[in-house]
Amino acid sequence: MVRRLALLTLASLALACAGKQATEGSAAAERPVELAPVRIGNVAVDLPPVLCGPEDDDLPAACDAMASHPQQFQFIDDVCRIKRQPIDDERDFSCMNAASSADMTLENGRVVHYKPATEPVTFDDDLREAIPESIKVSVILVRRVDGVPHYRYVSNGTADQIFQTWSASKFMAIASAASTLRAKSQGAIGLDATVDQVPLGDLVTIVHSYDERHYSSNSLAKWFHDVGGRPKINDLIHGWLARPTTETLGGNYGPGYVGLGLTFRDAAGHAVTVPRDPGYAYENHVSTHTMAEFLKRLVMHREDGATRLPNLEWSDVRTLLYGADSTRWFENRPGGMSADRSVYLQLHDFDNIVKRSQGHFRIFSKSGMGWAQYVHAGYACFPSLDAEGRAIPDQGREAIISVRVDTPAGYVENDRIMARTYKTILRMVMDGKI
Repeated sequence: MVRRLALLTLASLALACAGKQATEGSAAAERPVELAPVRIGNVAVDLPPVLCGPEDDDLPAACDAMASHPQQFQFIDDVCRIKRQPIDDERDFSCMNAASSADMTLENGRVVHYKPATEPVTFDDDLREAIPESIKVSVILVRRVDGVPHYRYVSNGTADQIFQTWSASKFMAIASAASTLRAKSQGAIGLDATVDQVPLGDLVTIVHSYDERHYSSNSLAKWFHDVGGRPKINDLIHGWLARPTTETLGGNYGPGYVGLGLTFRDAAGHAVTVPRDPGYAYENHVSTHTMAEFLKRLVMHREDGATRLPNLEWSDVRTLLYGADSTRWFENRPGGMSADRSVYLQLHDFDNIVKRSQGHFRIFSKSGMGWAQYVHAGYACFPSLDAEGRAIPDQGREAIISVRVDTPAGYVENDRIMARTYKTILRMVMDGKI
Protein backbone atom coordinates (compact mmCIF):
# COMPACT_ATOMS: atom_id res chain seq x y z
CA MET A 1 0.00 0.00 0.00
CA VAL A 2 2.85 2.38 0.83
CA ARG A 3 4.53 1.59 -2.48
CA ARG A 4 1.25 2.21 -4.30
CA LEU A 5 0.95 5.60 -2.57
CA ALA A 6 4.52 6.47 -3.51
CA LEU A 7 4.00 5.56 -7.15
CA LEU A 8 0.72 7.47 -7.38
CA THR A 9 2.48 10.46 -5.84
CA LEU A 10 5.14 10.14 -8.53
CA ALA A 11 2.46 10.24 -11.23
CA SER A 12 0.88 13.29 -9.61
CA LEU A 13 4.21 15.10 -9.62
CA ALA A 14 4.71 14.22 -13.27
CA LEU A 15 1.35 15.70 -14.17
CA ALA A 16 2.03 18.77 -12.07
CA CYS A 17 4.98 19.54 -14.34
CA ALA A 18 2.44 20.11 -17.10
CA GLY A 19 -0.01 21.97 -14.87
CA LYS A 20 -2.50 19.08 -14.67
CA GLN A 21 -4.20 17.46 -11.68
CA ALA A 22 -3.61 13.75 -11.15
CA THR A 23 -6.56 11.46 -10.69
CA GLU A 24 -6.58 8.29 -8.65
CA GLY A 25 -5.70 5.26 -10.74
CA SER A 26 -4.62 1.70 -10.37
CA ALA A 27 -0.91 0.89 -10.16
CA ALA A 28 0.31 -0.81 -13.31
CA ALA A 29 2.61 -3.79 -12.82
CA GLU A 30 4.36 -3.93 -16.18
CA ARG A 31 7.72 -2.60 -15.01
CA PRO A 32 9.11 -2.65 -11.47
CA VAL A 33 11.13 0.44 -10.60
CA GLU A 34 13.73 1.12 -7.94
CA LEU A 35 13.47 4.62 -6.49
CA ALA A 36 15.42 6.81 -4.09
CA PRO A 37 14.21 6.32 -0.46
CA VAL A 38 12.26 9.12 1.26
CA ARG A 39 9.59 9.15 3.98
CA ILE A 40 5.84 9.72 3.91
CA GLY A 41 4.80 10.28 7.51
CA ASN A 42 6.66 7.75 9.62
CA VAL A 43 7.01 5.24 6.82
CA ALA A 44 10.03 4.88 4.51
CA VAL A 45 8.93 4.69 0.87
CA ASP A 46 10.52 4.69 -2.56
CA LEU A 47 10.10 8.01 -4.33
CA PRO A 48 12.50 9.88 -6.61
CA PRO A 49 13.15 13.59 -6.76
CA VAL A 50 11.09 15.15 -9.55
CA LEU A 51 12.34 18.24 -11.36
CA CYS A 52 10.10 19.77 -13.98
CA GLY A 53 11.64 20.39 -17.38
CA PRO A 54 11.77 23.86 -18.87
CA GLU A 55 8.45 25.12 -20.21
CA ASP A 56 9.99 25.87 -23.60
CA ASP A 57 11.47 22.43 -24.28
CA ASP A 58 8.77 21.90 -26.94
CA LEU A 59 8.01 18.34 -25.86
CA PRO A 60 4.47 16.97 -25.77
CA ALA A 61 2.68 17.85 -22.55
CA ALA A 62 1.94 15.22 -19.92
CA CYS A 63 -1.43 13.55 -20.45
CA ASP A 64 -4.20 12.42 -18.12
CA ALA A 65 -3.36 8.76 -18.82
CA MET A 66 -0.16 9.13 -16.77
CA ALA A 67 -2.19 9.15 -13.55
CA SER A 68 -3.34 5.57 -14.12
CA HIS A 69 0.09 4.30 -15.21
CA PRO A 70 2.28 5.34 -12.26
CA GLN A 71 4.99 2.77 -12.93
CA GLN A 72 5.50 4.01 -16.46
CA PHE A 73 6.97 7.19 -17.89
CA GLN A 74 5.80 9.44 -20.65
CA PHE A 75 8.36 8.93 -23.42
CA ILE A 76 10.10 5.64 -22.71
CA ASP A 77 6.72 3.91 -22.28
CA ASP A 78 4.61 6.06 -24.63
CA VAL A 79 1.99 6.45 -21.91
CA CYS A 80 0.20 9.11 -23.99
CA ARG A 81 0.04 6.78 -27.02
CA ILE A 82 1.57 9.06 -29.64
CA LYS A 83 3.72 6.44 -31.38
CA ARG A 84 3.10 6.02 -35.11
CA GLN A 85 3.87 3.03 -37.29
CA PRO A 86 4.83 3.01 -41.00
CA ILE A 87 2.08 2.40 -43.55
CA ASP A 88 3.70 -0.80 -44.82
CA ASP A 89 4.93 -3.91 -43.03
CA GLU A 90 7.40 -5.08 -45.68
CA ARG A 91 9.76 -7.24 -43.68
CA ASP A 92 12.52 -7.11 -46.28
CA PHE A 93 12.43 -3.31 -46.31
CA SER A 94 15.66 -1.52 -47.19
CA CYS A 95 15.97 2.18 -46.47
CA MET A 96 15.02 4.10 -49.62
CA ASN A 97 17.71 6.73 -49.40
CA ALA A 98 20.20 7.76 -52.07
CA ALA A 99 23.23 10.05 -51.90
CA SER A 100 25.06 11.62 -54.82
CA SER A 101 28.46 11.20 -53.17
CA ALA A 102 30.22 10.24 -49.95
CA ASP A 103 30.73 13.94 -49.19
CA MET A 104 28.05 16.09 -47.60
CA THR A 105 27.97 19.86 -47.26
CA LEU A 106 26.57 20.84 -43.86
CA GLU A 107 24.32 23.81 -43.23
CA ASN A 108 27.33 25.94 -42.23
CA GLY A 109 29.19 25.17 -45.48
CA ARG A 110 31.58 22.61 -43.99
CA VAL A 111 32.15 19.50 -46.11
CA VAL A 112 32.24 16.18 -44.24
CA HIS A 113 33.21 12.77 -45.58
CA TYR A 114 31.42 9.45 -45.07
CA LYS A 115 33.40 6.20 -45.18
CA PRO A 116 32.49 2.59 -46.03
CA ALA A 117 32.37 -0.01 -43.25
CA THR A 118 35.80 -1.36 -44.23
CA GLU A 119 37.57 1.84 -43.11
CA PRO A 120 38.61 2.61 -39.50
CA VAL A 121 36.09 4.34 -37.26
CA THR A 122 36.81 7.89 -36.11
CA PHE A 123 34.40 10.15 -34.23
CA ASP A 124 33.82 13.83 -34.95
CA ASP A 125 32.87 15.92 -31.91
CA ASP A 126 30.08 17.89 -33.63
CA LEU A 127 27.70 17.30 -30.70
CA ARG A 128 30.01 18.79 -28.08
CA GLU A 129 28.26 22.17 -28.09
CA ALA A 130 24.74 20.76 -28.30
CA ILE A 131 24.81 17.84 -25.82
CA PRO A 132 26.49 18.19 -22.39
CA GLU A 133 29.16 15.67 -21.43
CA SER A 134 26.95 14.43 -18.60
CA ILE A 135 24.98 12.65 -21.36
CA LYS A 136 26.77 9.82 -23.16
CA VAL A 137 25.98 9.65 -26.86
CA SER A 138 27.05 8.09 -30.15
CA VAL A 139 25.49 8.78 -33.53
CA ILE A 140 26.25 6.86 -36.73
CA LEU A 141 25.01 8.72 -39.80
CA VAL A 142 24.42 6.86 -43.06
CA ARG A 143 24.65 7.88 -46.72
CA ARG A 144 23.86 5.26 -49.38
CA VAL A 145 26.11 5.94 -52.37
CA ASP A 146 25.20 3.76 -55.36
CA GLY A 147 23.47 1.48 -52.88
CA VAL A 148 26.55 1.12 -50.65
CA PRO A 149 26.23 2.50 -47.09
CA HIS A 150 28.86 5.00 -46.03
CA TYR A 151 29.10 6.12 -42.43
CA ARG A 152 30.05 9.11 -40.33
CA TYR A 153 30.46 8.83 -36.54
CA VAL A 154 29.55 11.78 -34.31
CA SER A 155 29.59 12.29 -30.54
CA ASN A 156 30.17 14.86 -27.81
CA GLY A 157 33.40 13.23 -26.61
CA THR A 158 31.67 10.50 -24.55
CA ALA A 159 31.33 7.69 -27.12
CA ASP A 160 33.71 5.32 -25.34
CA GLN A 161 32.60 5.90 -21.74
CA ILE A 162 31.32 2.68 -20.14
CA PHE A 163 28.07 2.21 -18.20
CA GLN A 164 25.44 -0.32 -17.10
CA THR A 165 23.16 -0.96 -20.07
CA TRP A 166 20.08 -2.16 -18.18
CA SER A 167 17.58 -3.68 -20.64
CA ALA A 168 18.85 -1.76 -23.68
CA SER A 169 21.36 -4.50 -24.53
CA LYS A 170 18.77 -7.29 -24.73
CA PHE A 171 18.70 -7.15 -28.52
CA MET A 172 22.38 -8.12 -28.43
CA ALA A 173 21.61 -11.22 -26.35
CA ILE A 174 18.95 -12.26 -28.88
CA ALA A 175 21.28 -11.80 -31.85
CA SER A 176 23.99 -13.82 -30.10
CA ALA A 177 21.49 -16.62 -29.41
CA ALA A 178 20.53 -16.70 -33.09
CA SER A 179 24.19 -16.92 -34.07
CA THR A 180 24.71 -19.86 -31.68
CA LEU A 181 21.64 -21.68 -33.01
CA ARG A 182 22.88 -21.35 -36.58
CA ALA A 183 26.34 -22.58 -35.61
CA LYS A 184 25.02 -25.58 -33.65
CA SER A 185 22.59 -26.58 -36.42
CA GLN A 186 24.97 -26.11 -39.37
CA GLY A 187 22.82 -23.18 -40.49
CA ALA A 188 19.44 -24.92 -40.40
CA ILE A 189 17.90 -23.36 -37.27
CA GLY A 190 17.61 -19.70 -36.34
CA LEU A 191 15.20 -17.15 -34.90
CA ASP A 192 12.52 -18.27 -37.38
CA ALA A 193 12.22 -21.54 -35.44
CA THR A 194 9.99 -22.52 -32.52
CA VAL A 195 10.66 -23.75 -28.99
CA ASP A 196 7.98 -25.68 -27.11
CA GLN A 197 5.66 -24.80 -30.05
CA VAL A 198 6.17 -21.05 -29.45
CA PRO A 199 7.68 -18.95 -32.27
CA LEU A 200 10.99 -17.47 -31.17
CA GLY A 201 9.89 -14.26 -32.87
CA ASP A 202 7.04 -13.92 -30.37
CA LEU A 203 9.54 -14.19 -27.53
CA VAL A 204 11.59 -11.46 -29.22
CA THR A 205 8.47 -9.28 -29.32
CA ILE A 206 7.82 -9.82 -25.61
CA VAL A 207 11.37 -8.73 -24.79
CA HIS A 208 10.88 -5.43 -26.64
CA SER A 209 7.20 -4.68 -26.01
CA TYR A 210 6.98 -5.73 -22.34
CA ASP A 211 3.69 -7.46 -23.11
CA GLU A 212 4.24 -9.95 -20.30
CA ARG A 213 1.05 -12.00 -20.34
CA HIS A 214 3.06 -15.17 -21.05
CA TYR A 215 6.65 -14.47 -19.96
CA SER A 216 8.59 -11.55 -18.55
CA SER A 217 11.04 -9.58 -20.67
CA ASN A 218 13.84 -9.99 -18.11
CA SER A 219 13.49 -13.75 -17.73
CA LEU A 220 13.38 -14.20 -21.51
CA ALA A 221 16.53 -12.13 -22.00
CA LYS A 222 18.23 -14.29 -19.39
CA TRP A 223 17.05 -17.39 -21.29
CA PHE A 224 18.42 -16.03 -24.58
CA HIS A 225 21.79 -15.83 -22.79
CA ASP A 226 21.29 -19.47 -21.77
CA VAL A 227 20.92 -20.28 -25.47
CA GLY A 228 23.62 -18.04 -26.88
CA GLY A 229 26.22 -18.41 -24.15
CA ARG A 230 27.53 -15.65 -21.92
CA PRO A 231 31.24 -16.12 -22.68
CA LYS A 232 30.34 -16.11 -26.39
CA ILE A 233 28.61 -12.71 -26.34
CA ASN A 234 31.38 -11.26 -24.20
CA ASP A 235 33.91 -12.50 -26.76
CA LEU A 236 31.87 -10.92 -29.56
CA ILE A 237 32.39 -7.51 -27.98
CA HIS A 238 36.17 -7.93 -28.06
CA GLY A 239 36.56 -9.95 -31.26
CA TRP A 240 33.78 -9.11 -33.72
CA LEU A 241 33.47 -5.49 -32.57
CA ALA A 242 37.12 -5.08 -31.50
CA ARG A 243 36.10 -3.16 -28.40
CA PRO A 244 38.42 -2.86 -25.35
CA THR A 245 38.50 -5.55 -22.66
CA THR A 246 37.21 -3.02 -20.14
CA GLU A 247 33.82 -3.48 -21.80
CA THR A 248 31.91 -6.63 -20.86
CA LEU A 249 28.55 -8.13 -21.78
CA GLY A 250 26.67 -11.25 -20.71
CA GLY A 251 24.91 -10.26 -17.49
CA ASN A 252 21.42 -11.40 -16.55
CA TYR A 253 18.50 -8.99 -16.45
CA GLY A 254 16.89 -9.85 -13.17
CA PRO A 255 15.39 -12.88 -11.43
CA GLY A 256 12.97 -15.29 -12.98
CA TYR A 257 12.99 -18.54 -14.96
CA VAL A 258 10.84 -19.04 -18.06
CA GLY A 259 10.84 -22.85 -18.07
CA LEU A 260 11.38 -23.05 -21.81
CA GLY A 261 13.33 -25.95 -23.25
CA LEU A 262 16.44 -25.85 -25.41
CA THR A 263 15.26 -27.92 -28.38
CA PHE A 264 14.41 -25.84 -31.42
CA ARG A 265 12.50 -26.82 -34.56
CA ASP A 266 11.86 -25.18 -37.91
CA ALA A 267 8.93 -25.58 -40.31
CA ALA A 268 10.82 -28.15 -42.40
CA GLY A 269 11.20 -30.52 -39.45
CA HIS A 270 14.83 -29.80 -38.61
CA ALA A 271 15.67 -29.74 -34.92
CA VAL A 272 18.64 -28.87 -32.76
CA THR A 273 19.21 -29.01 -29.00
CA VAL A 274 21.78 -26.69 -27.48
CA PRO A 275 23.41 -27.06 -24.07
CA ARG A 276 22.31 -24.56 -21.46
CA ASP A 277 25.00 -22.01 -20.64
CA PRO A 278 26.19 -22.64 -17.05
CA GLY A 279 25.17 -19.12 -16.14
CA TYR A 280 28.31 -17.26 -15.10
CA ALA A 281 27.32 -13.66 -15.71
CA TYR A 282 29.54 -10.87 -16.97
CA GLU A 283 28.63 -7.31 -16.12
CA ASN A 284 26.67 -5.50 -18.83
CA HIS A 285 29.09 -2.59 -19.04
CA VAL A 286 29.59 -1.17 -22.54
CA SER A 287 29.63 2.21 -24.30
CA THR A 288 27.19 3.98 -26.60
CA HIS A 289 29.80 3.38 -29.32
CA THR A 290 29.48 -0.37 -28.85
CA MET A 291 25.68 -0.35 -28.69
CA ALA A 292 25.32 1.80 -31.79
CA GLU A 293 27.88 -0.24 -33.75
CA PHE A 294 26.25 -3.55 -32.79
CA LEU A 295 22.85 -2.28 -33.95
CA LYS A 296 24.30 -0.77 -37.13
CA ARG A 297 25.86 -4.09 -38.14
CA LEU A 298 22.59 -5.93 -37.58
CA VAL A 299 20.48 -3.50 -39.60
CA MET A 300 23.09 -3.40 -42.38
CA HIS A 301 23.45 -7.20 -42.47
CA ARG A 302 22.58 -7.43 -46.18
CA GLU A 303 24.60 -4.42 -47.28
CA ASP A 304 27.87 -4.93 -45.38
CA GLY A 305 28.86 -8.58 -45.62
CA ALA A 306 32.30 -8.02 -44.08
CA THR A 307 30.85 -6.86 -40.75
CA ARG A 308 28.05 -9.41 -40.36
CA LEU A 309 27.68 -11.22 -37.05
CA PRO A 310 29.20 -14.68 -37.71
CA ASN A 311 26.68 -17.41 -38.63
CA LEU A 312 23.73 -15.00 -38.54
CA GLU A 313 21.33 -14.97 -41.50
CA TRP A 314 19.00 -12.25 -42.74
CA SER A 315 15.95 -14.23 -41.62
CA ASP A 316 17.29 -13.99 -38.06
CA VAL A 317 17.77 -10.23 -38.32
CA ARG A 318 14.32 -9.85 -39.88
CA THR A 319 12.78 -11.73 -36.95
CA LEU A 320 14.71 -9.57 -34.48
CA LEU A 321 13.45 -6.40 -36.17
CA TYR A 322 9.84 -7.45 -36.88
CA GLY A 323 8.99 -10.48 -34.74
CA ALA A 324 7.68 -13.83 -35.96
CA ASP A 325 6.63 -14.35 -39.59
CA SER A 326 3.78 -16.52 -38.30
CA THR A 327 2.88 -15.20 -34.88
CA ARG A 328 0.95 -17.00 -32.18
CA TRP A 329 0.19 -14.01 -29.96
CA PHE A 330 0.76 -10.75 -31.86
CA GLU A 331 -1.34 -10.79 -35.01
CA ASN A 332 -1.73 -7.31 -36.57
CA ARG A 333 0.61 -5.80 -34.01
CA PRO A 334 4.21 -4.51 -34.36
CA GLY A 335 6.78 -7.13 -33.40
CA GLY A 336 10.46 -7.40 -32.56
CA MET A 337 12.41 -4.17 -32.22
CA SER A 338 9.55 -2.39 -34.00
CA ALA A 339 7.51 -3.00 -30.85
CA ASP A 340 9.74 -1.04 -28.47
CA ARG A 341 7.39 1.35 -26.69
CA SER A 342 9.64 4.41 -26.61
CA VAL A 343 8.88 7.45 -28.77
CA TYR A 344 12.23 9.22 -28.48
CA LEU A 345 12.77 8.94 -32.25
CA GLN A 346 9.38 10.49 -33.06
CA LEU A 347 9.58 13.80 -31.23
CA HIS A 348 11.08 16.08 -33.88
CA ASP A 349 8.90 17.27 -36.79
CA PHE A 350 7.43 13.83 -37.18
CA ASP A 351 4.37 14.85 -39.18
CA ASN A 352 6.72 16.26 -41.81
CA ILE A 353 8.97 13.17 -41.66
CA VAL A 354 5.94 10.94 -42.31
CA LYS A 355 4.80 13.19 -45.15
CA ARG A 356 8.18 13.29 -46.89
CA SER A 357 8.58 9.52 -46.57
CA GLN A 358 4.95 8.91 -47.64
CA GLY A 359 4.76 6.72 -44.55
CA HIS A 360 7.66 4.49 -45.64
CA PHE A 361 9.90 5.11 -42.64
CA ARG A 362 11.39 2.61 -40.20
CA ILE A 363 12.30 2.75 -36.51
CA PHE A 364 13.90 -0.10 -34.58
CA SER A 365 14.91 0.43 -30.96
CA LYS A 366 15.48 -0.97 -27.49
CA SER A 367 15.12 0.95 -24.25
CA GLY A 368 16.47 0.29 -20.79
CA MET A 369 16.01 1.94 -17.42
CA GLY A 370 17.04 1.37 -13.80
CA TRP A 371 17.71 3.61 -10.83
CA ALA A 372 16.59 6.60 -12.97
CA GLN A 373 19.34 5.78 -15.46
CA TYR A 374 17.98 5.65 -19.01
CA VAL A 375 19.68 3.87 -21.91
CA HIS A 376 18.47 3.69 -25.49
CA ALA A 377 19.68 2.40 -28.84
CA GLY A 378 17.70 3.11 -31.98
CA TYR A 379 17.78 3.07 -35.77
CA ALA A 380 15.82 5.52 -37.91
CA CYS A 381 15.26 5.51 -41.68
CA PHE A 382 13.54 8.73 -42.77
CA PRO A 383 13.54 8.85 -46.59
CA SER A 384 12.34 11.68 -48.77
CA LEU A 385 10.38 10.37 -51.76
CA ASP A 386 9.07 11.98 -54.93
CA ALA A 387 5.59 11.57 -56.42
CA GLU A 388 6.65 8.26 -57.99
CA GLY A 389 7.93 6.89 -54.67
CA ARG A 390 11.59 7.24 -55.64
CA ALA A 391 14.28 8.56 -53.32
CA ILE A 392 15.13 12.23 -53.78
CA PRO A 393 18.95 12.24 -53.73
CA ASP A 394 20.60 13.73 -50.64
CA GLN A 395 17.27 14.58 -48.98
CA GLY A 396 16.56 11.53 -46.85
CA ARG A 397 18.22 10.83 -43.50
CA GLU A 398 19.33 7.61 -41.80
CA ALA A 399 20.97 7.24 -38.41
CA ILE A 400 21.76 4.90 -35.55
CA ILE A 401 21.73 6.64 -32.17
CA SER A 402 22.63 5.42 -28.68
CA VAL A 403 22.26 7.56 -25.56
CA ARG A 404 22.71 7.12 -21.82
CA VAL A 405 21.15 9.67 -19.40
CA ASP A 406 22.11 9.54 -15.73
CA THR A 407 21.48 12.70 -13.69
CA PRO A 408 20.27 13.21 -10.09
CA ALA A 409 17.00 14.66 -11.40
CA GLY A 410 15.04 11.41 -11.02
CA TYR A 411 12.88 9.22 -13.21
CA VAL A 412 10.46 11.75 -14.66
CA GLU A 413 12.97 14.43 -15.55
CA ASN A 414 15.56 11.97 -16.87
CA ASP A 415 12.92 10.60 -19.24
CA ARG A 416 12.40 14.20 -20.44
CA ILE A 417 16.16 14.74 -20.72
CA MET A 418 16.42 11.66 -22.93
CA ALA A 419 13.51 12.97 -25.01
CA ARG A 420 15.10 16.41 -25.37
CA THR A 421 18.44 14.83 -26.29
CA TYR A 422 16.91 12.77 -29.09
CA LYS A 423 14.87 15.73 -30.29
CA THR A 424 18.02 17.88 -30.43
CA ILE A 425 20.04 15.23 -32.27
CA LEU A 426 17.30 14.53 -34.80
CA ARG A 427 16.79 18.24 -35.45
CA MET A 428 20.51 18.53 -36.22
CA VAL A 429 20.38 15.44 -38.44
CA MET A 430 17.30 16.51 -40.38
CA ASP A 431 18.52 20.11 -40.78
CA GLY A 432 21.94 19.06 -42.05
CA LYS A 433 23.81 20.49 -39.08
CA ILE A 434 25.73 17.24 -38.51
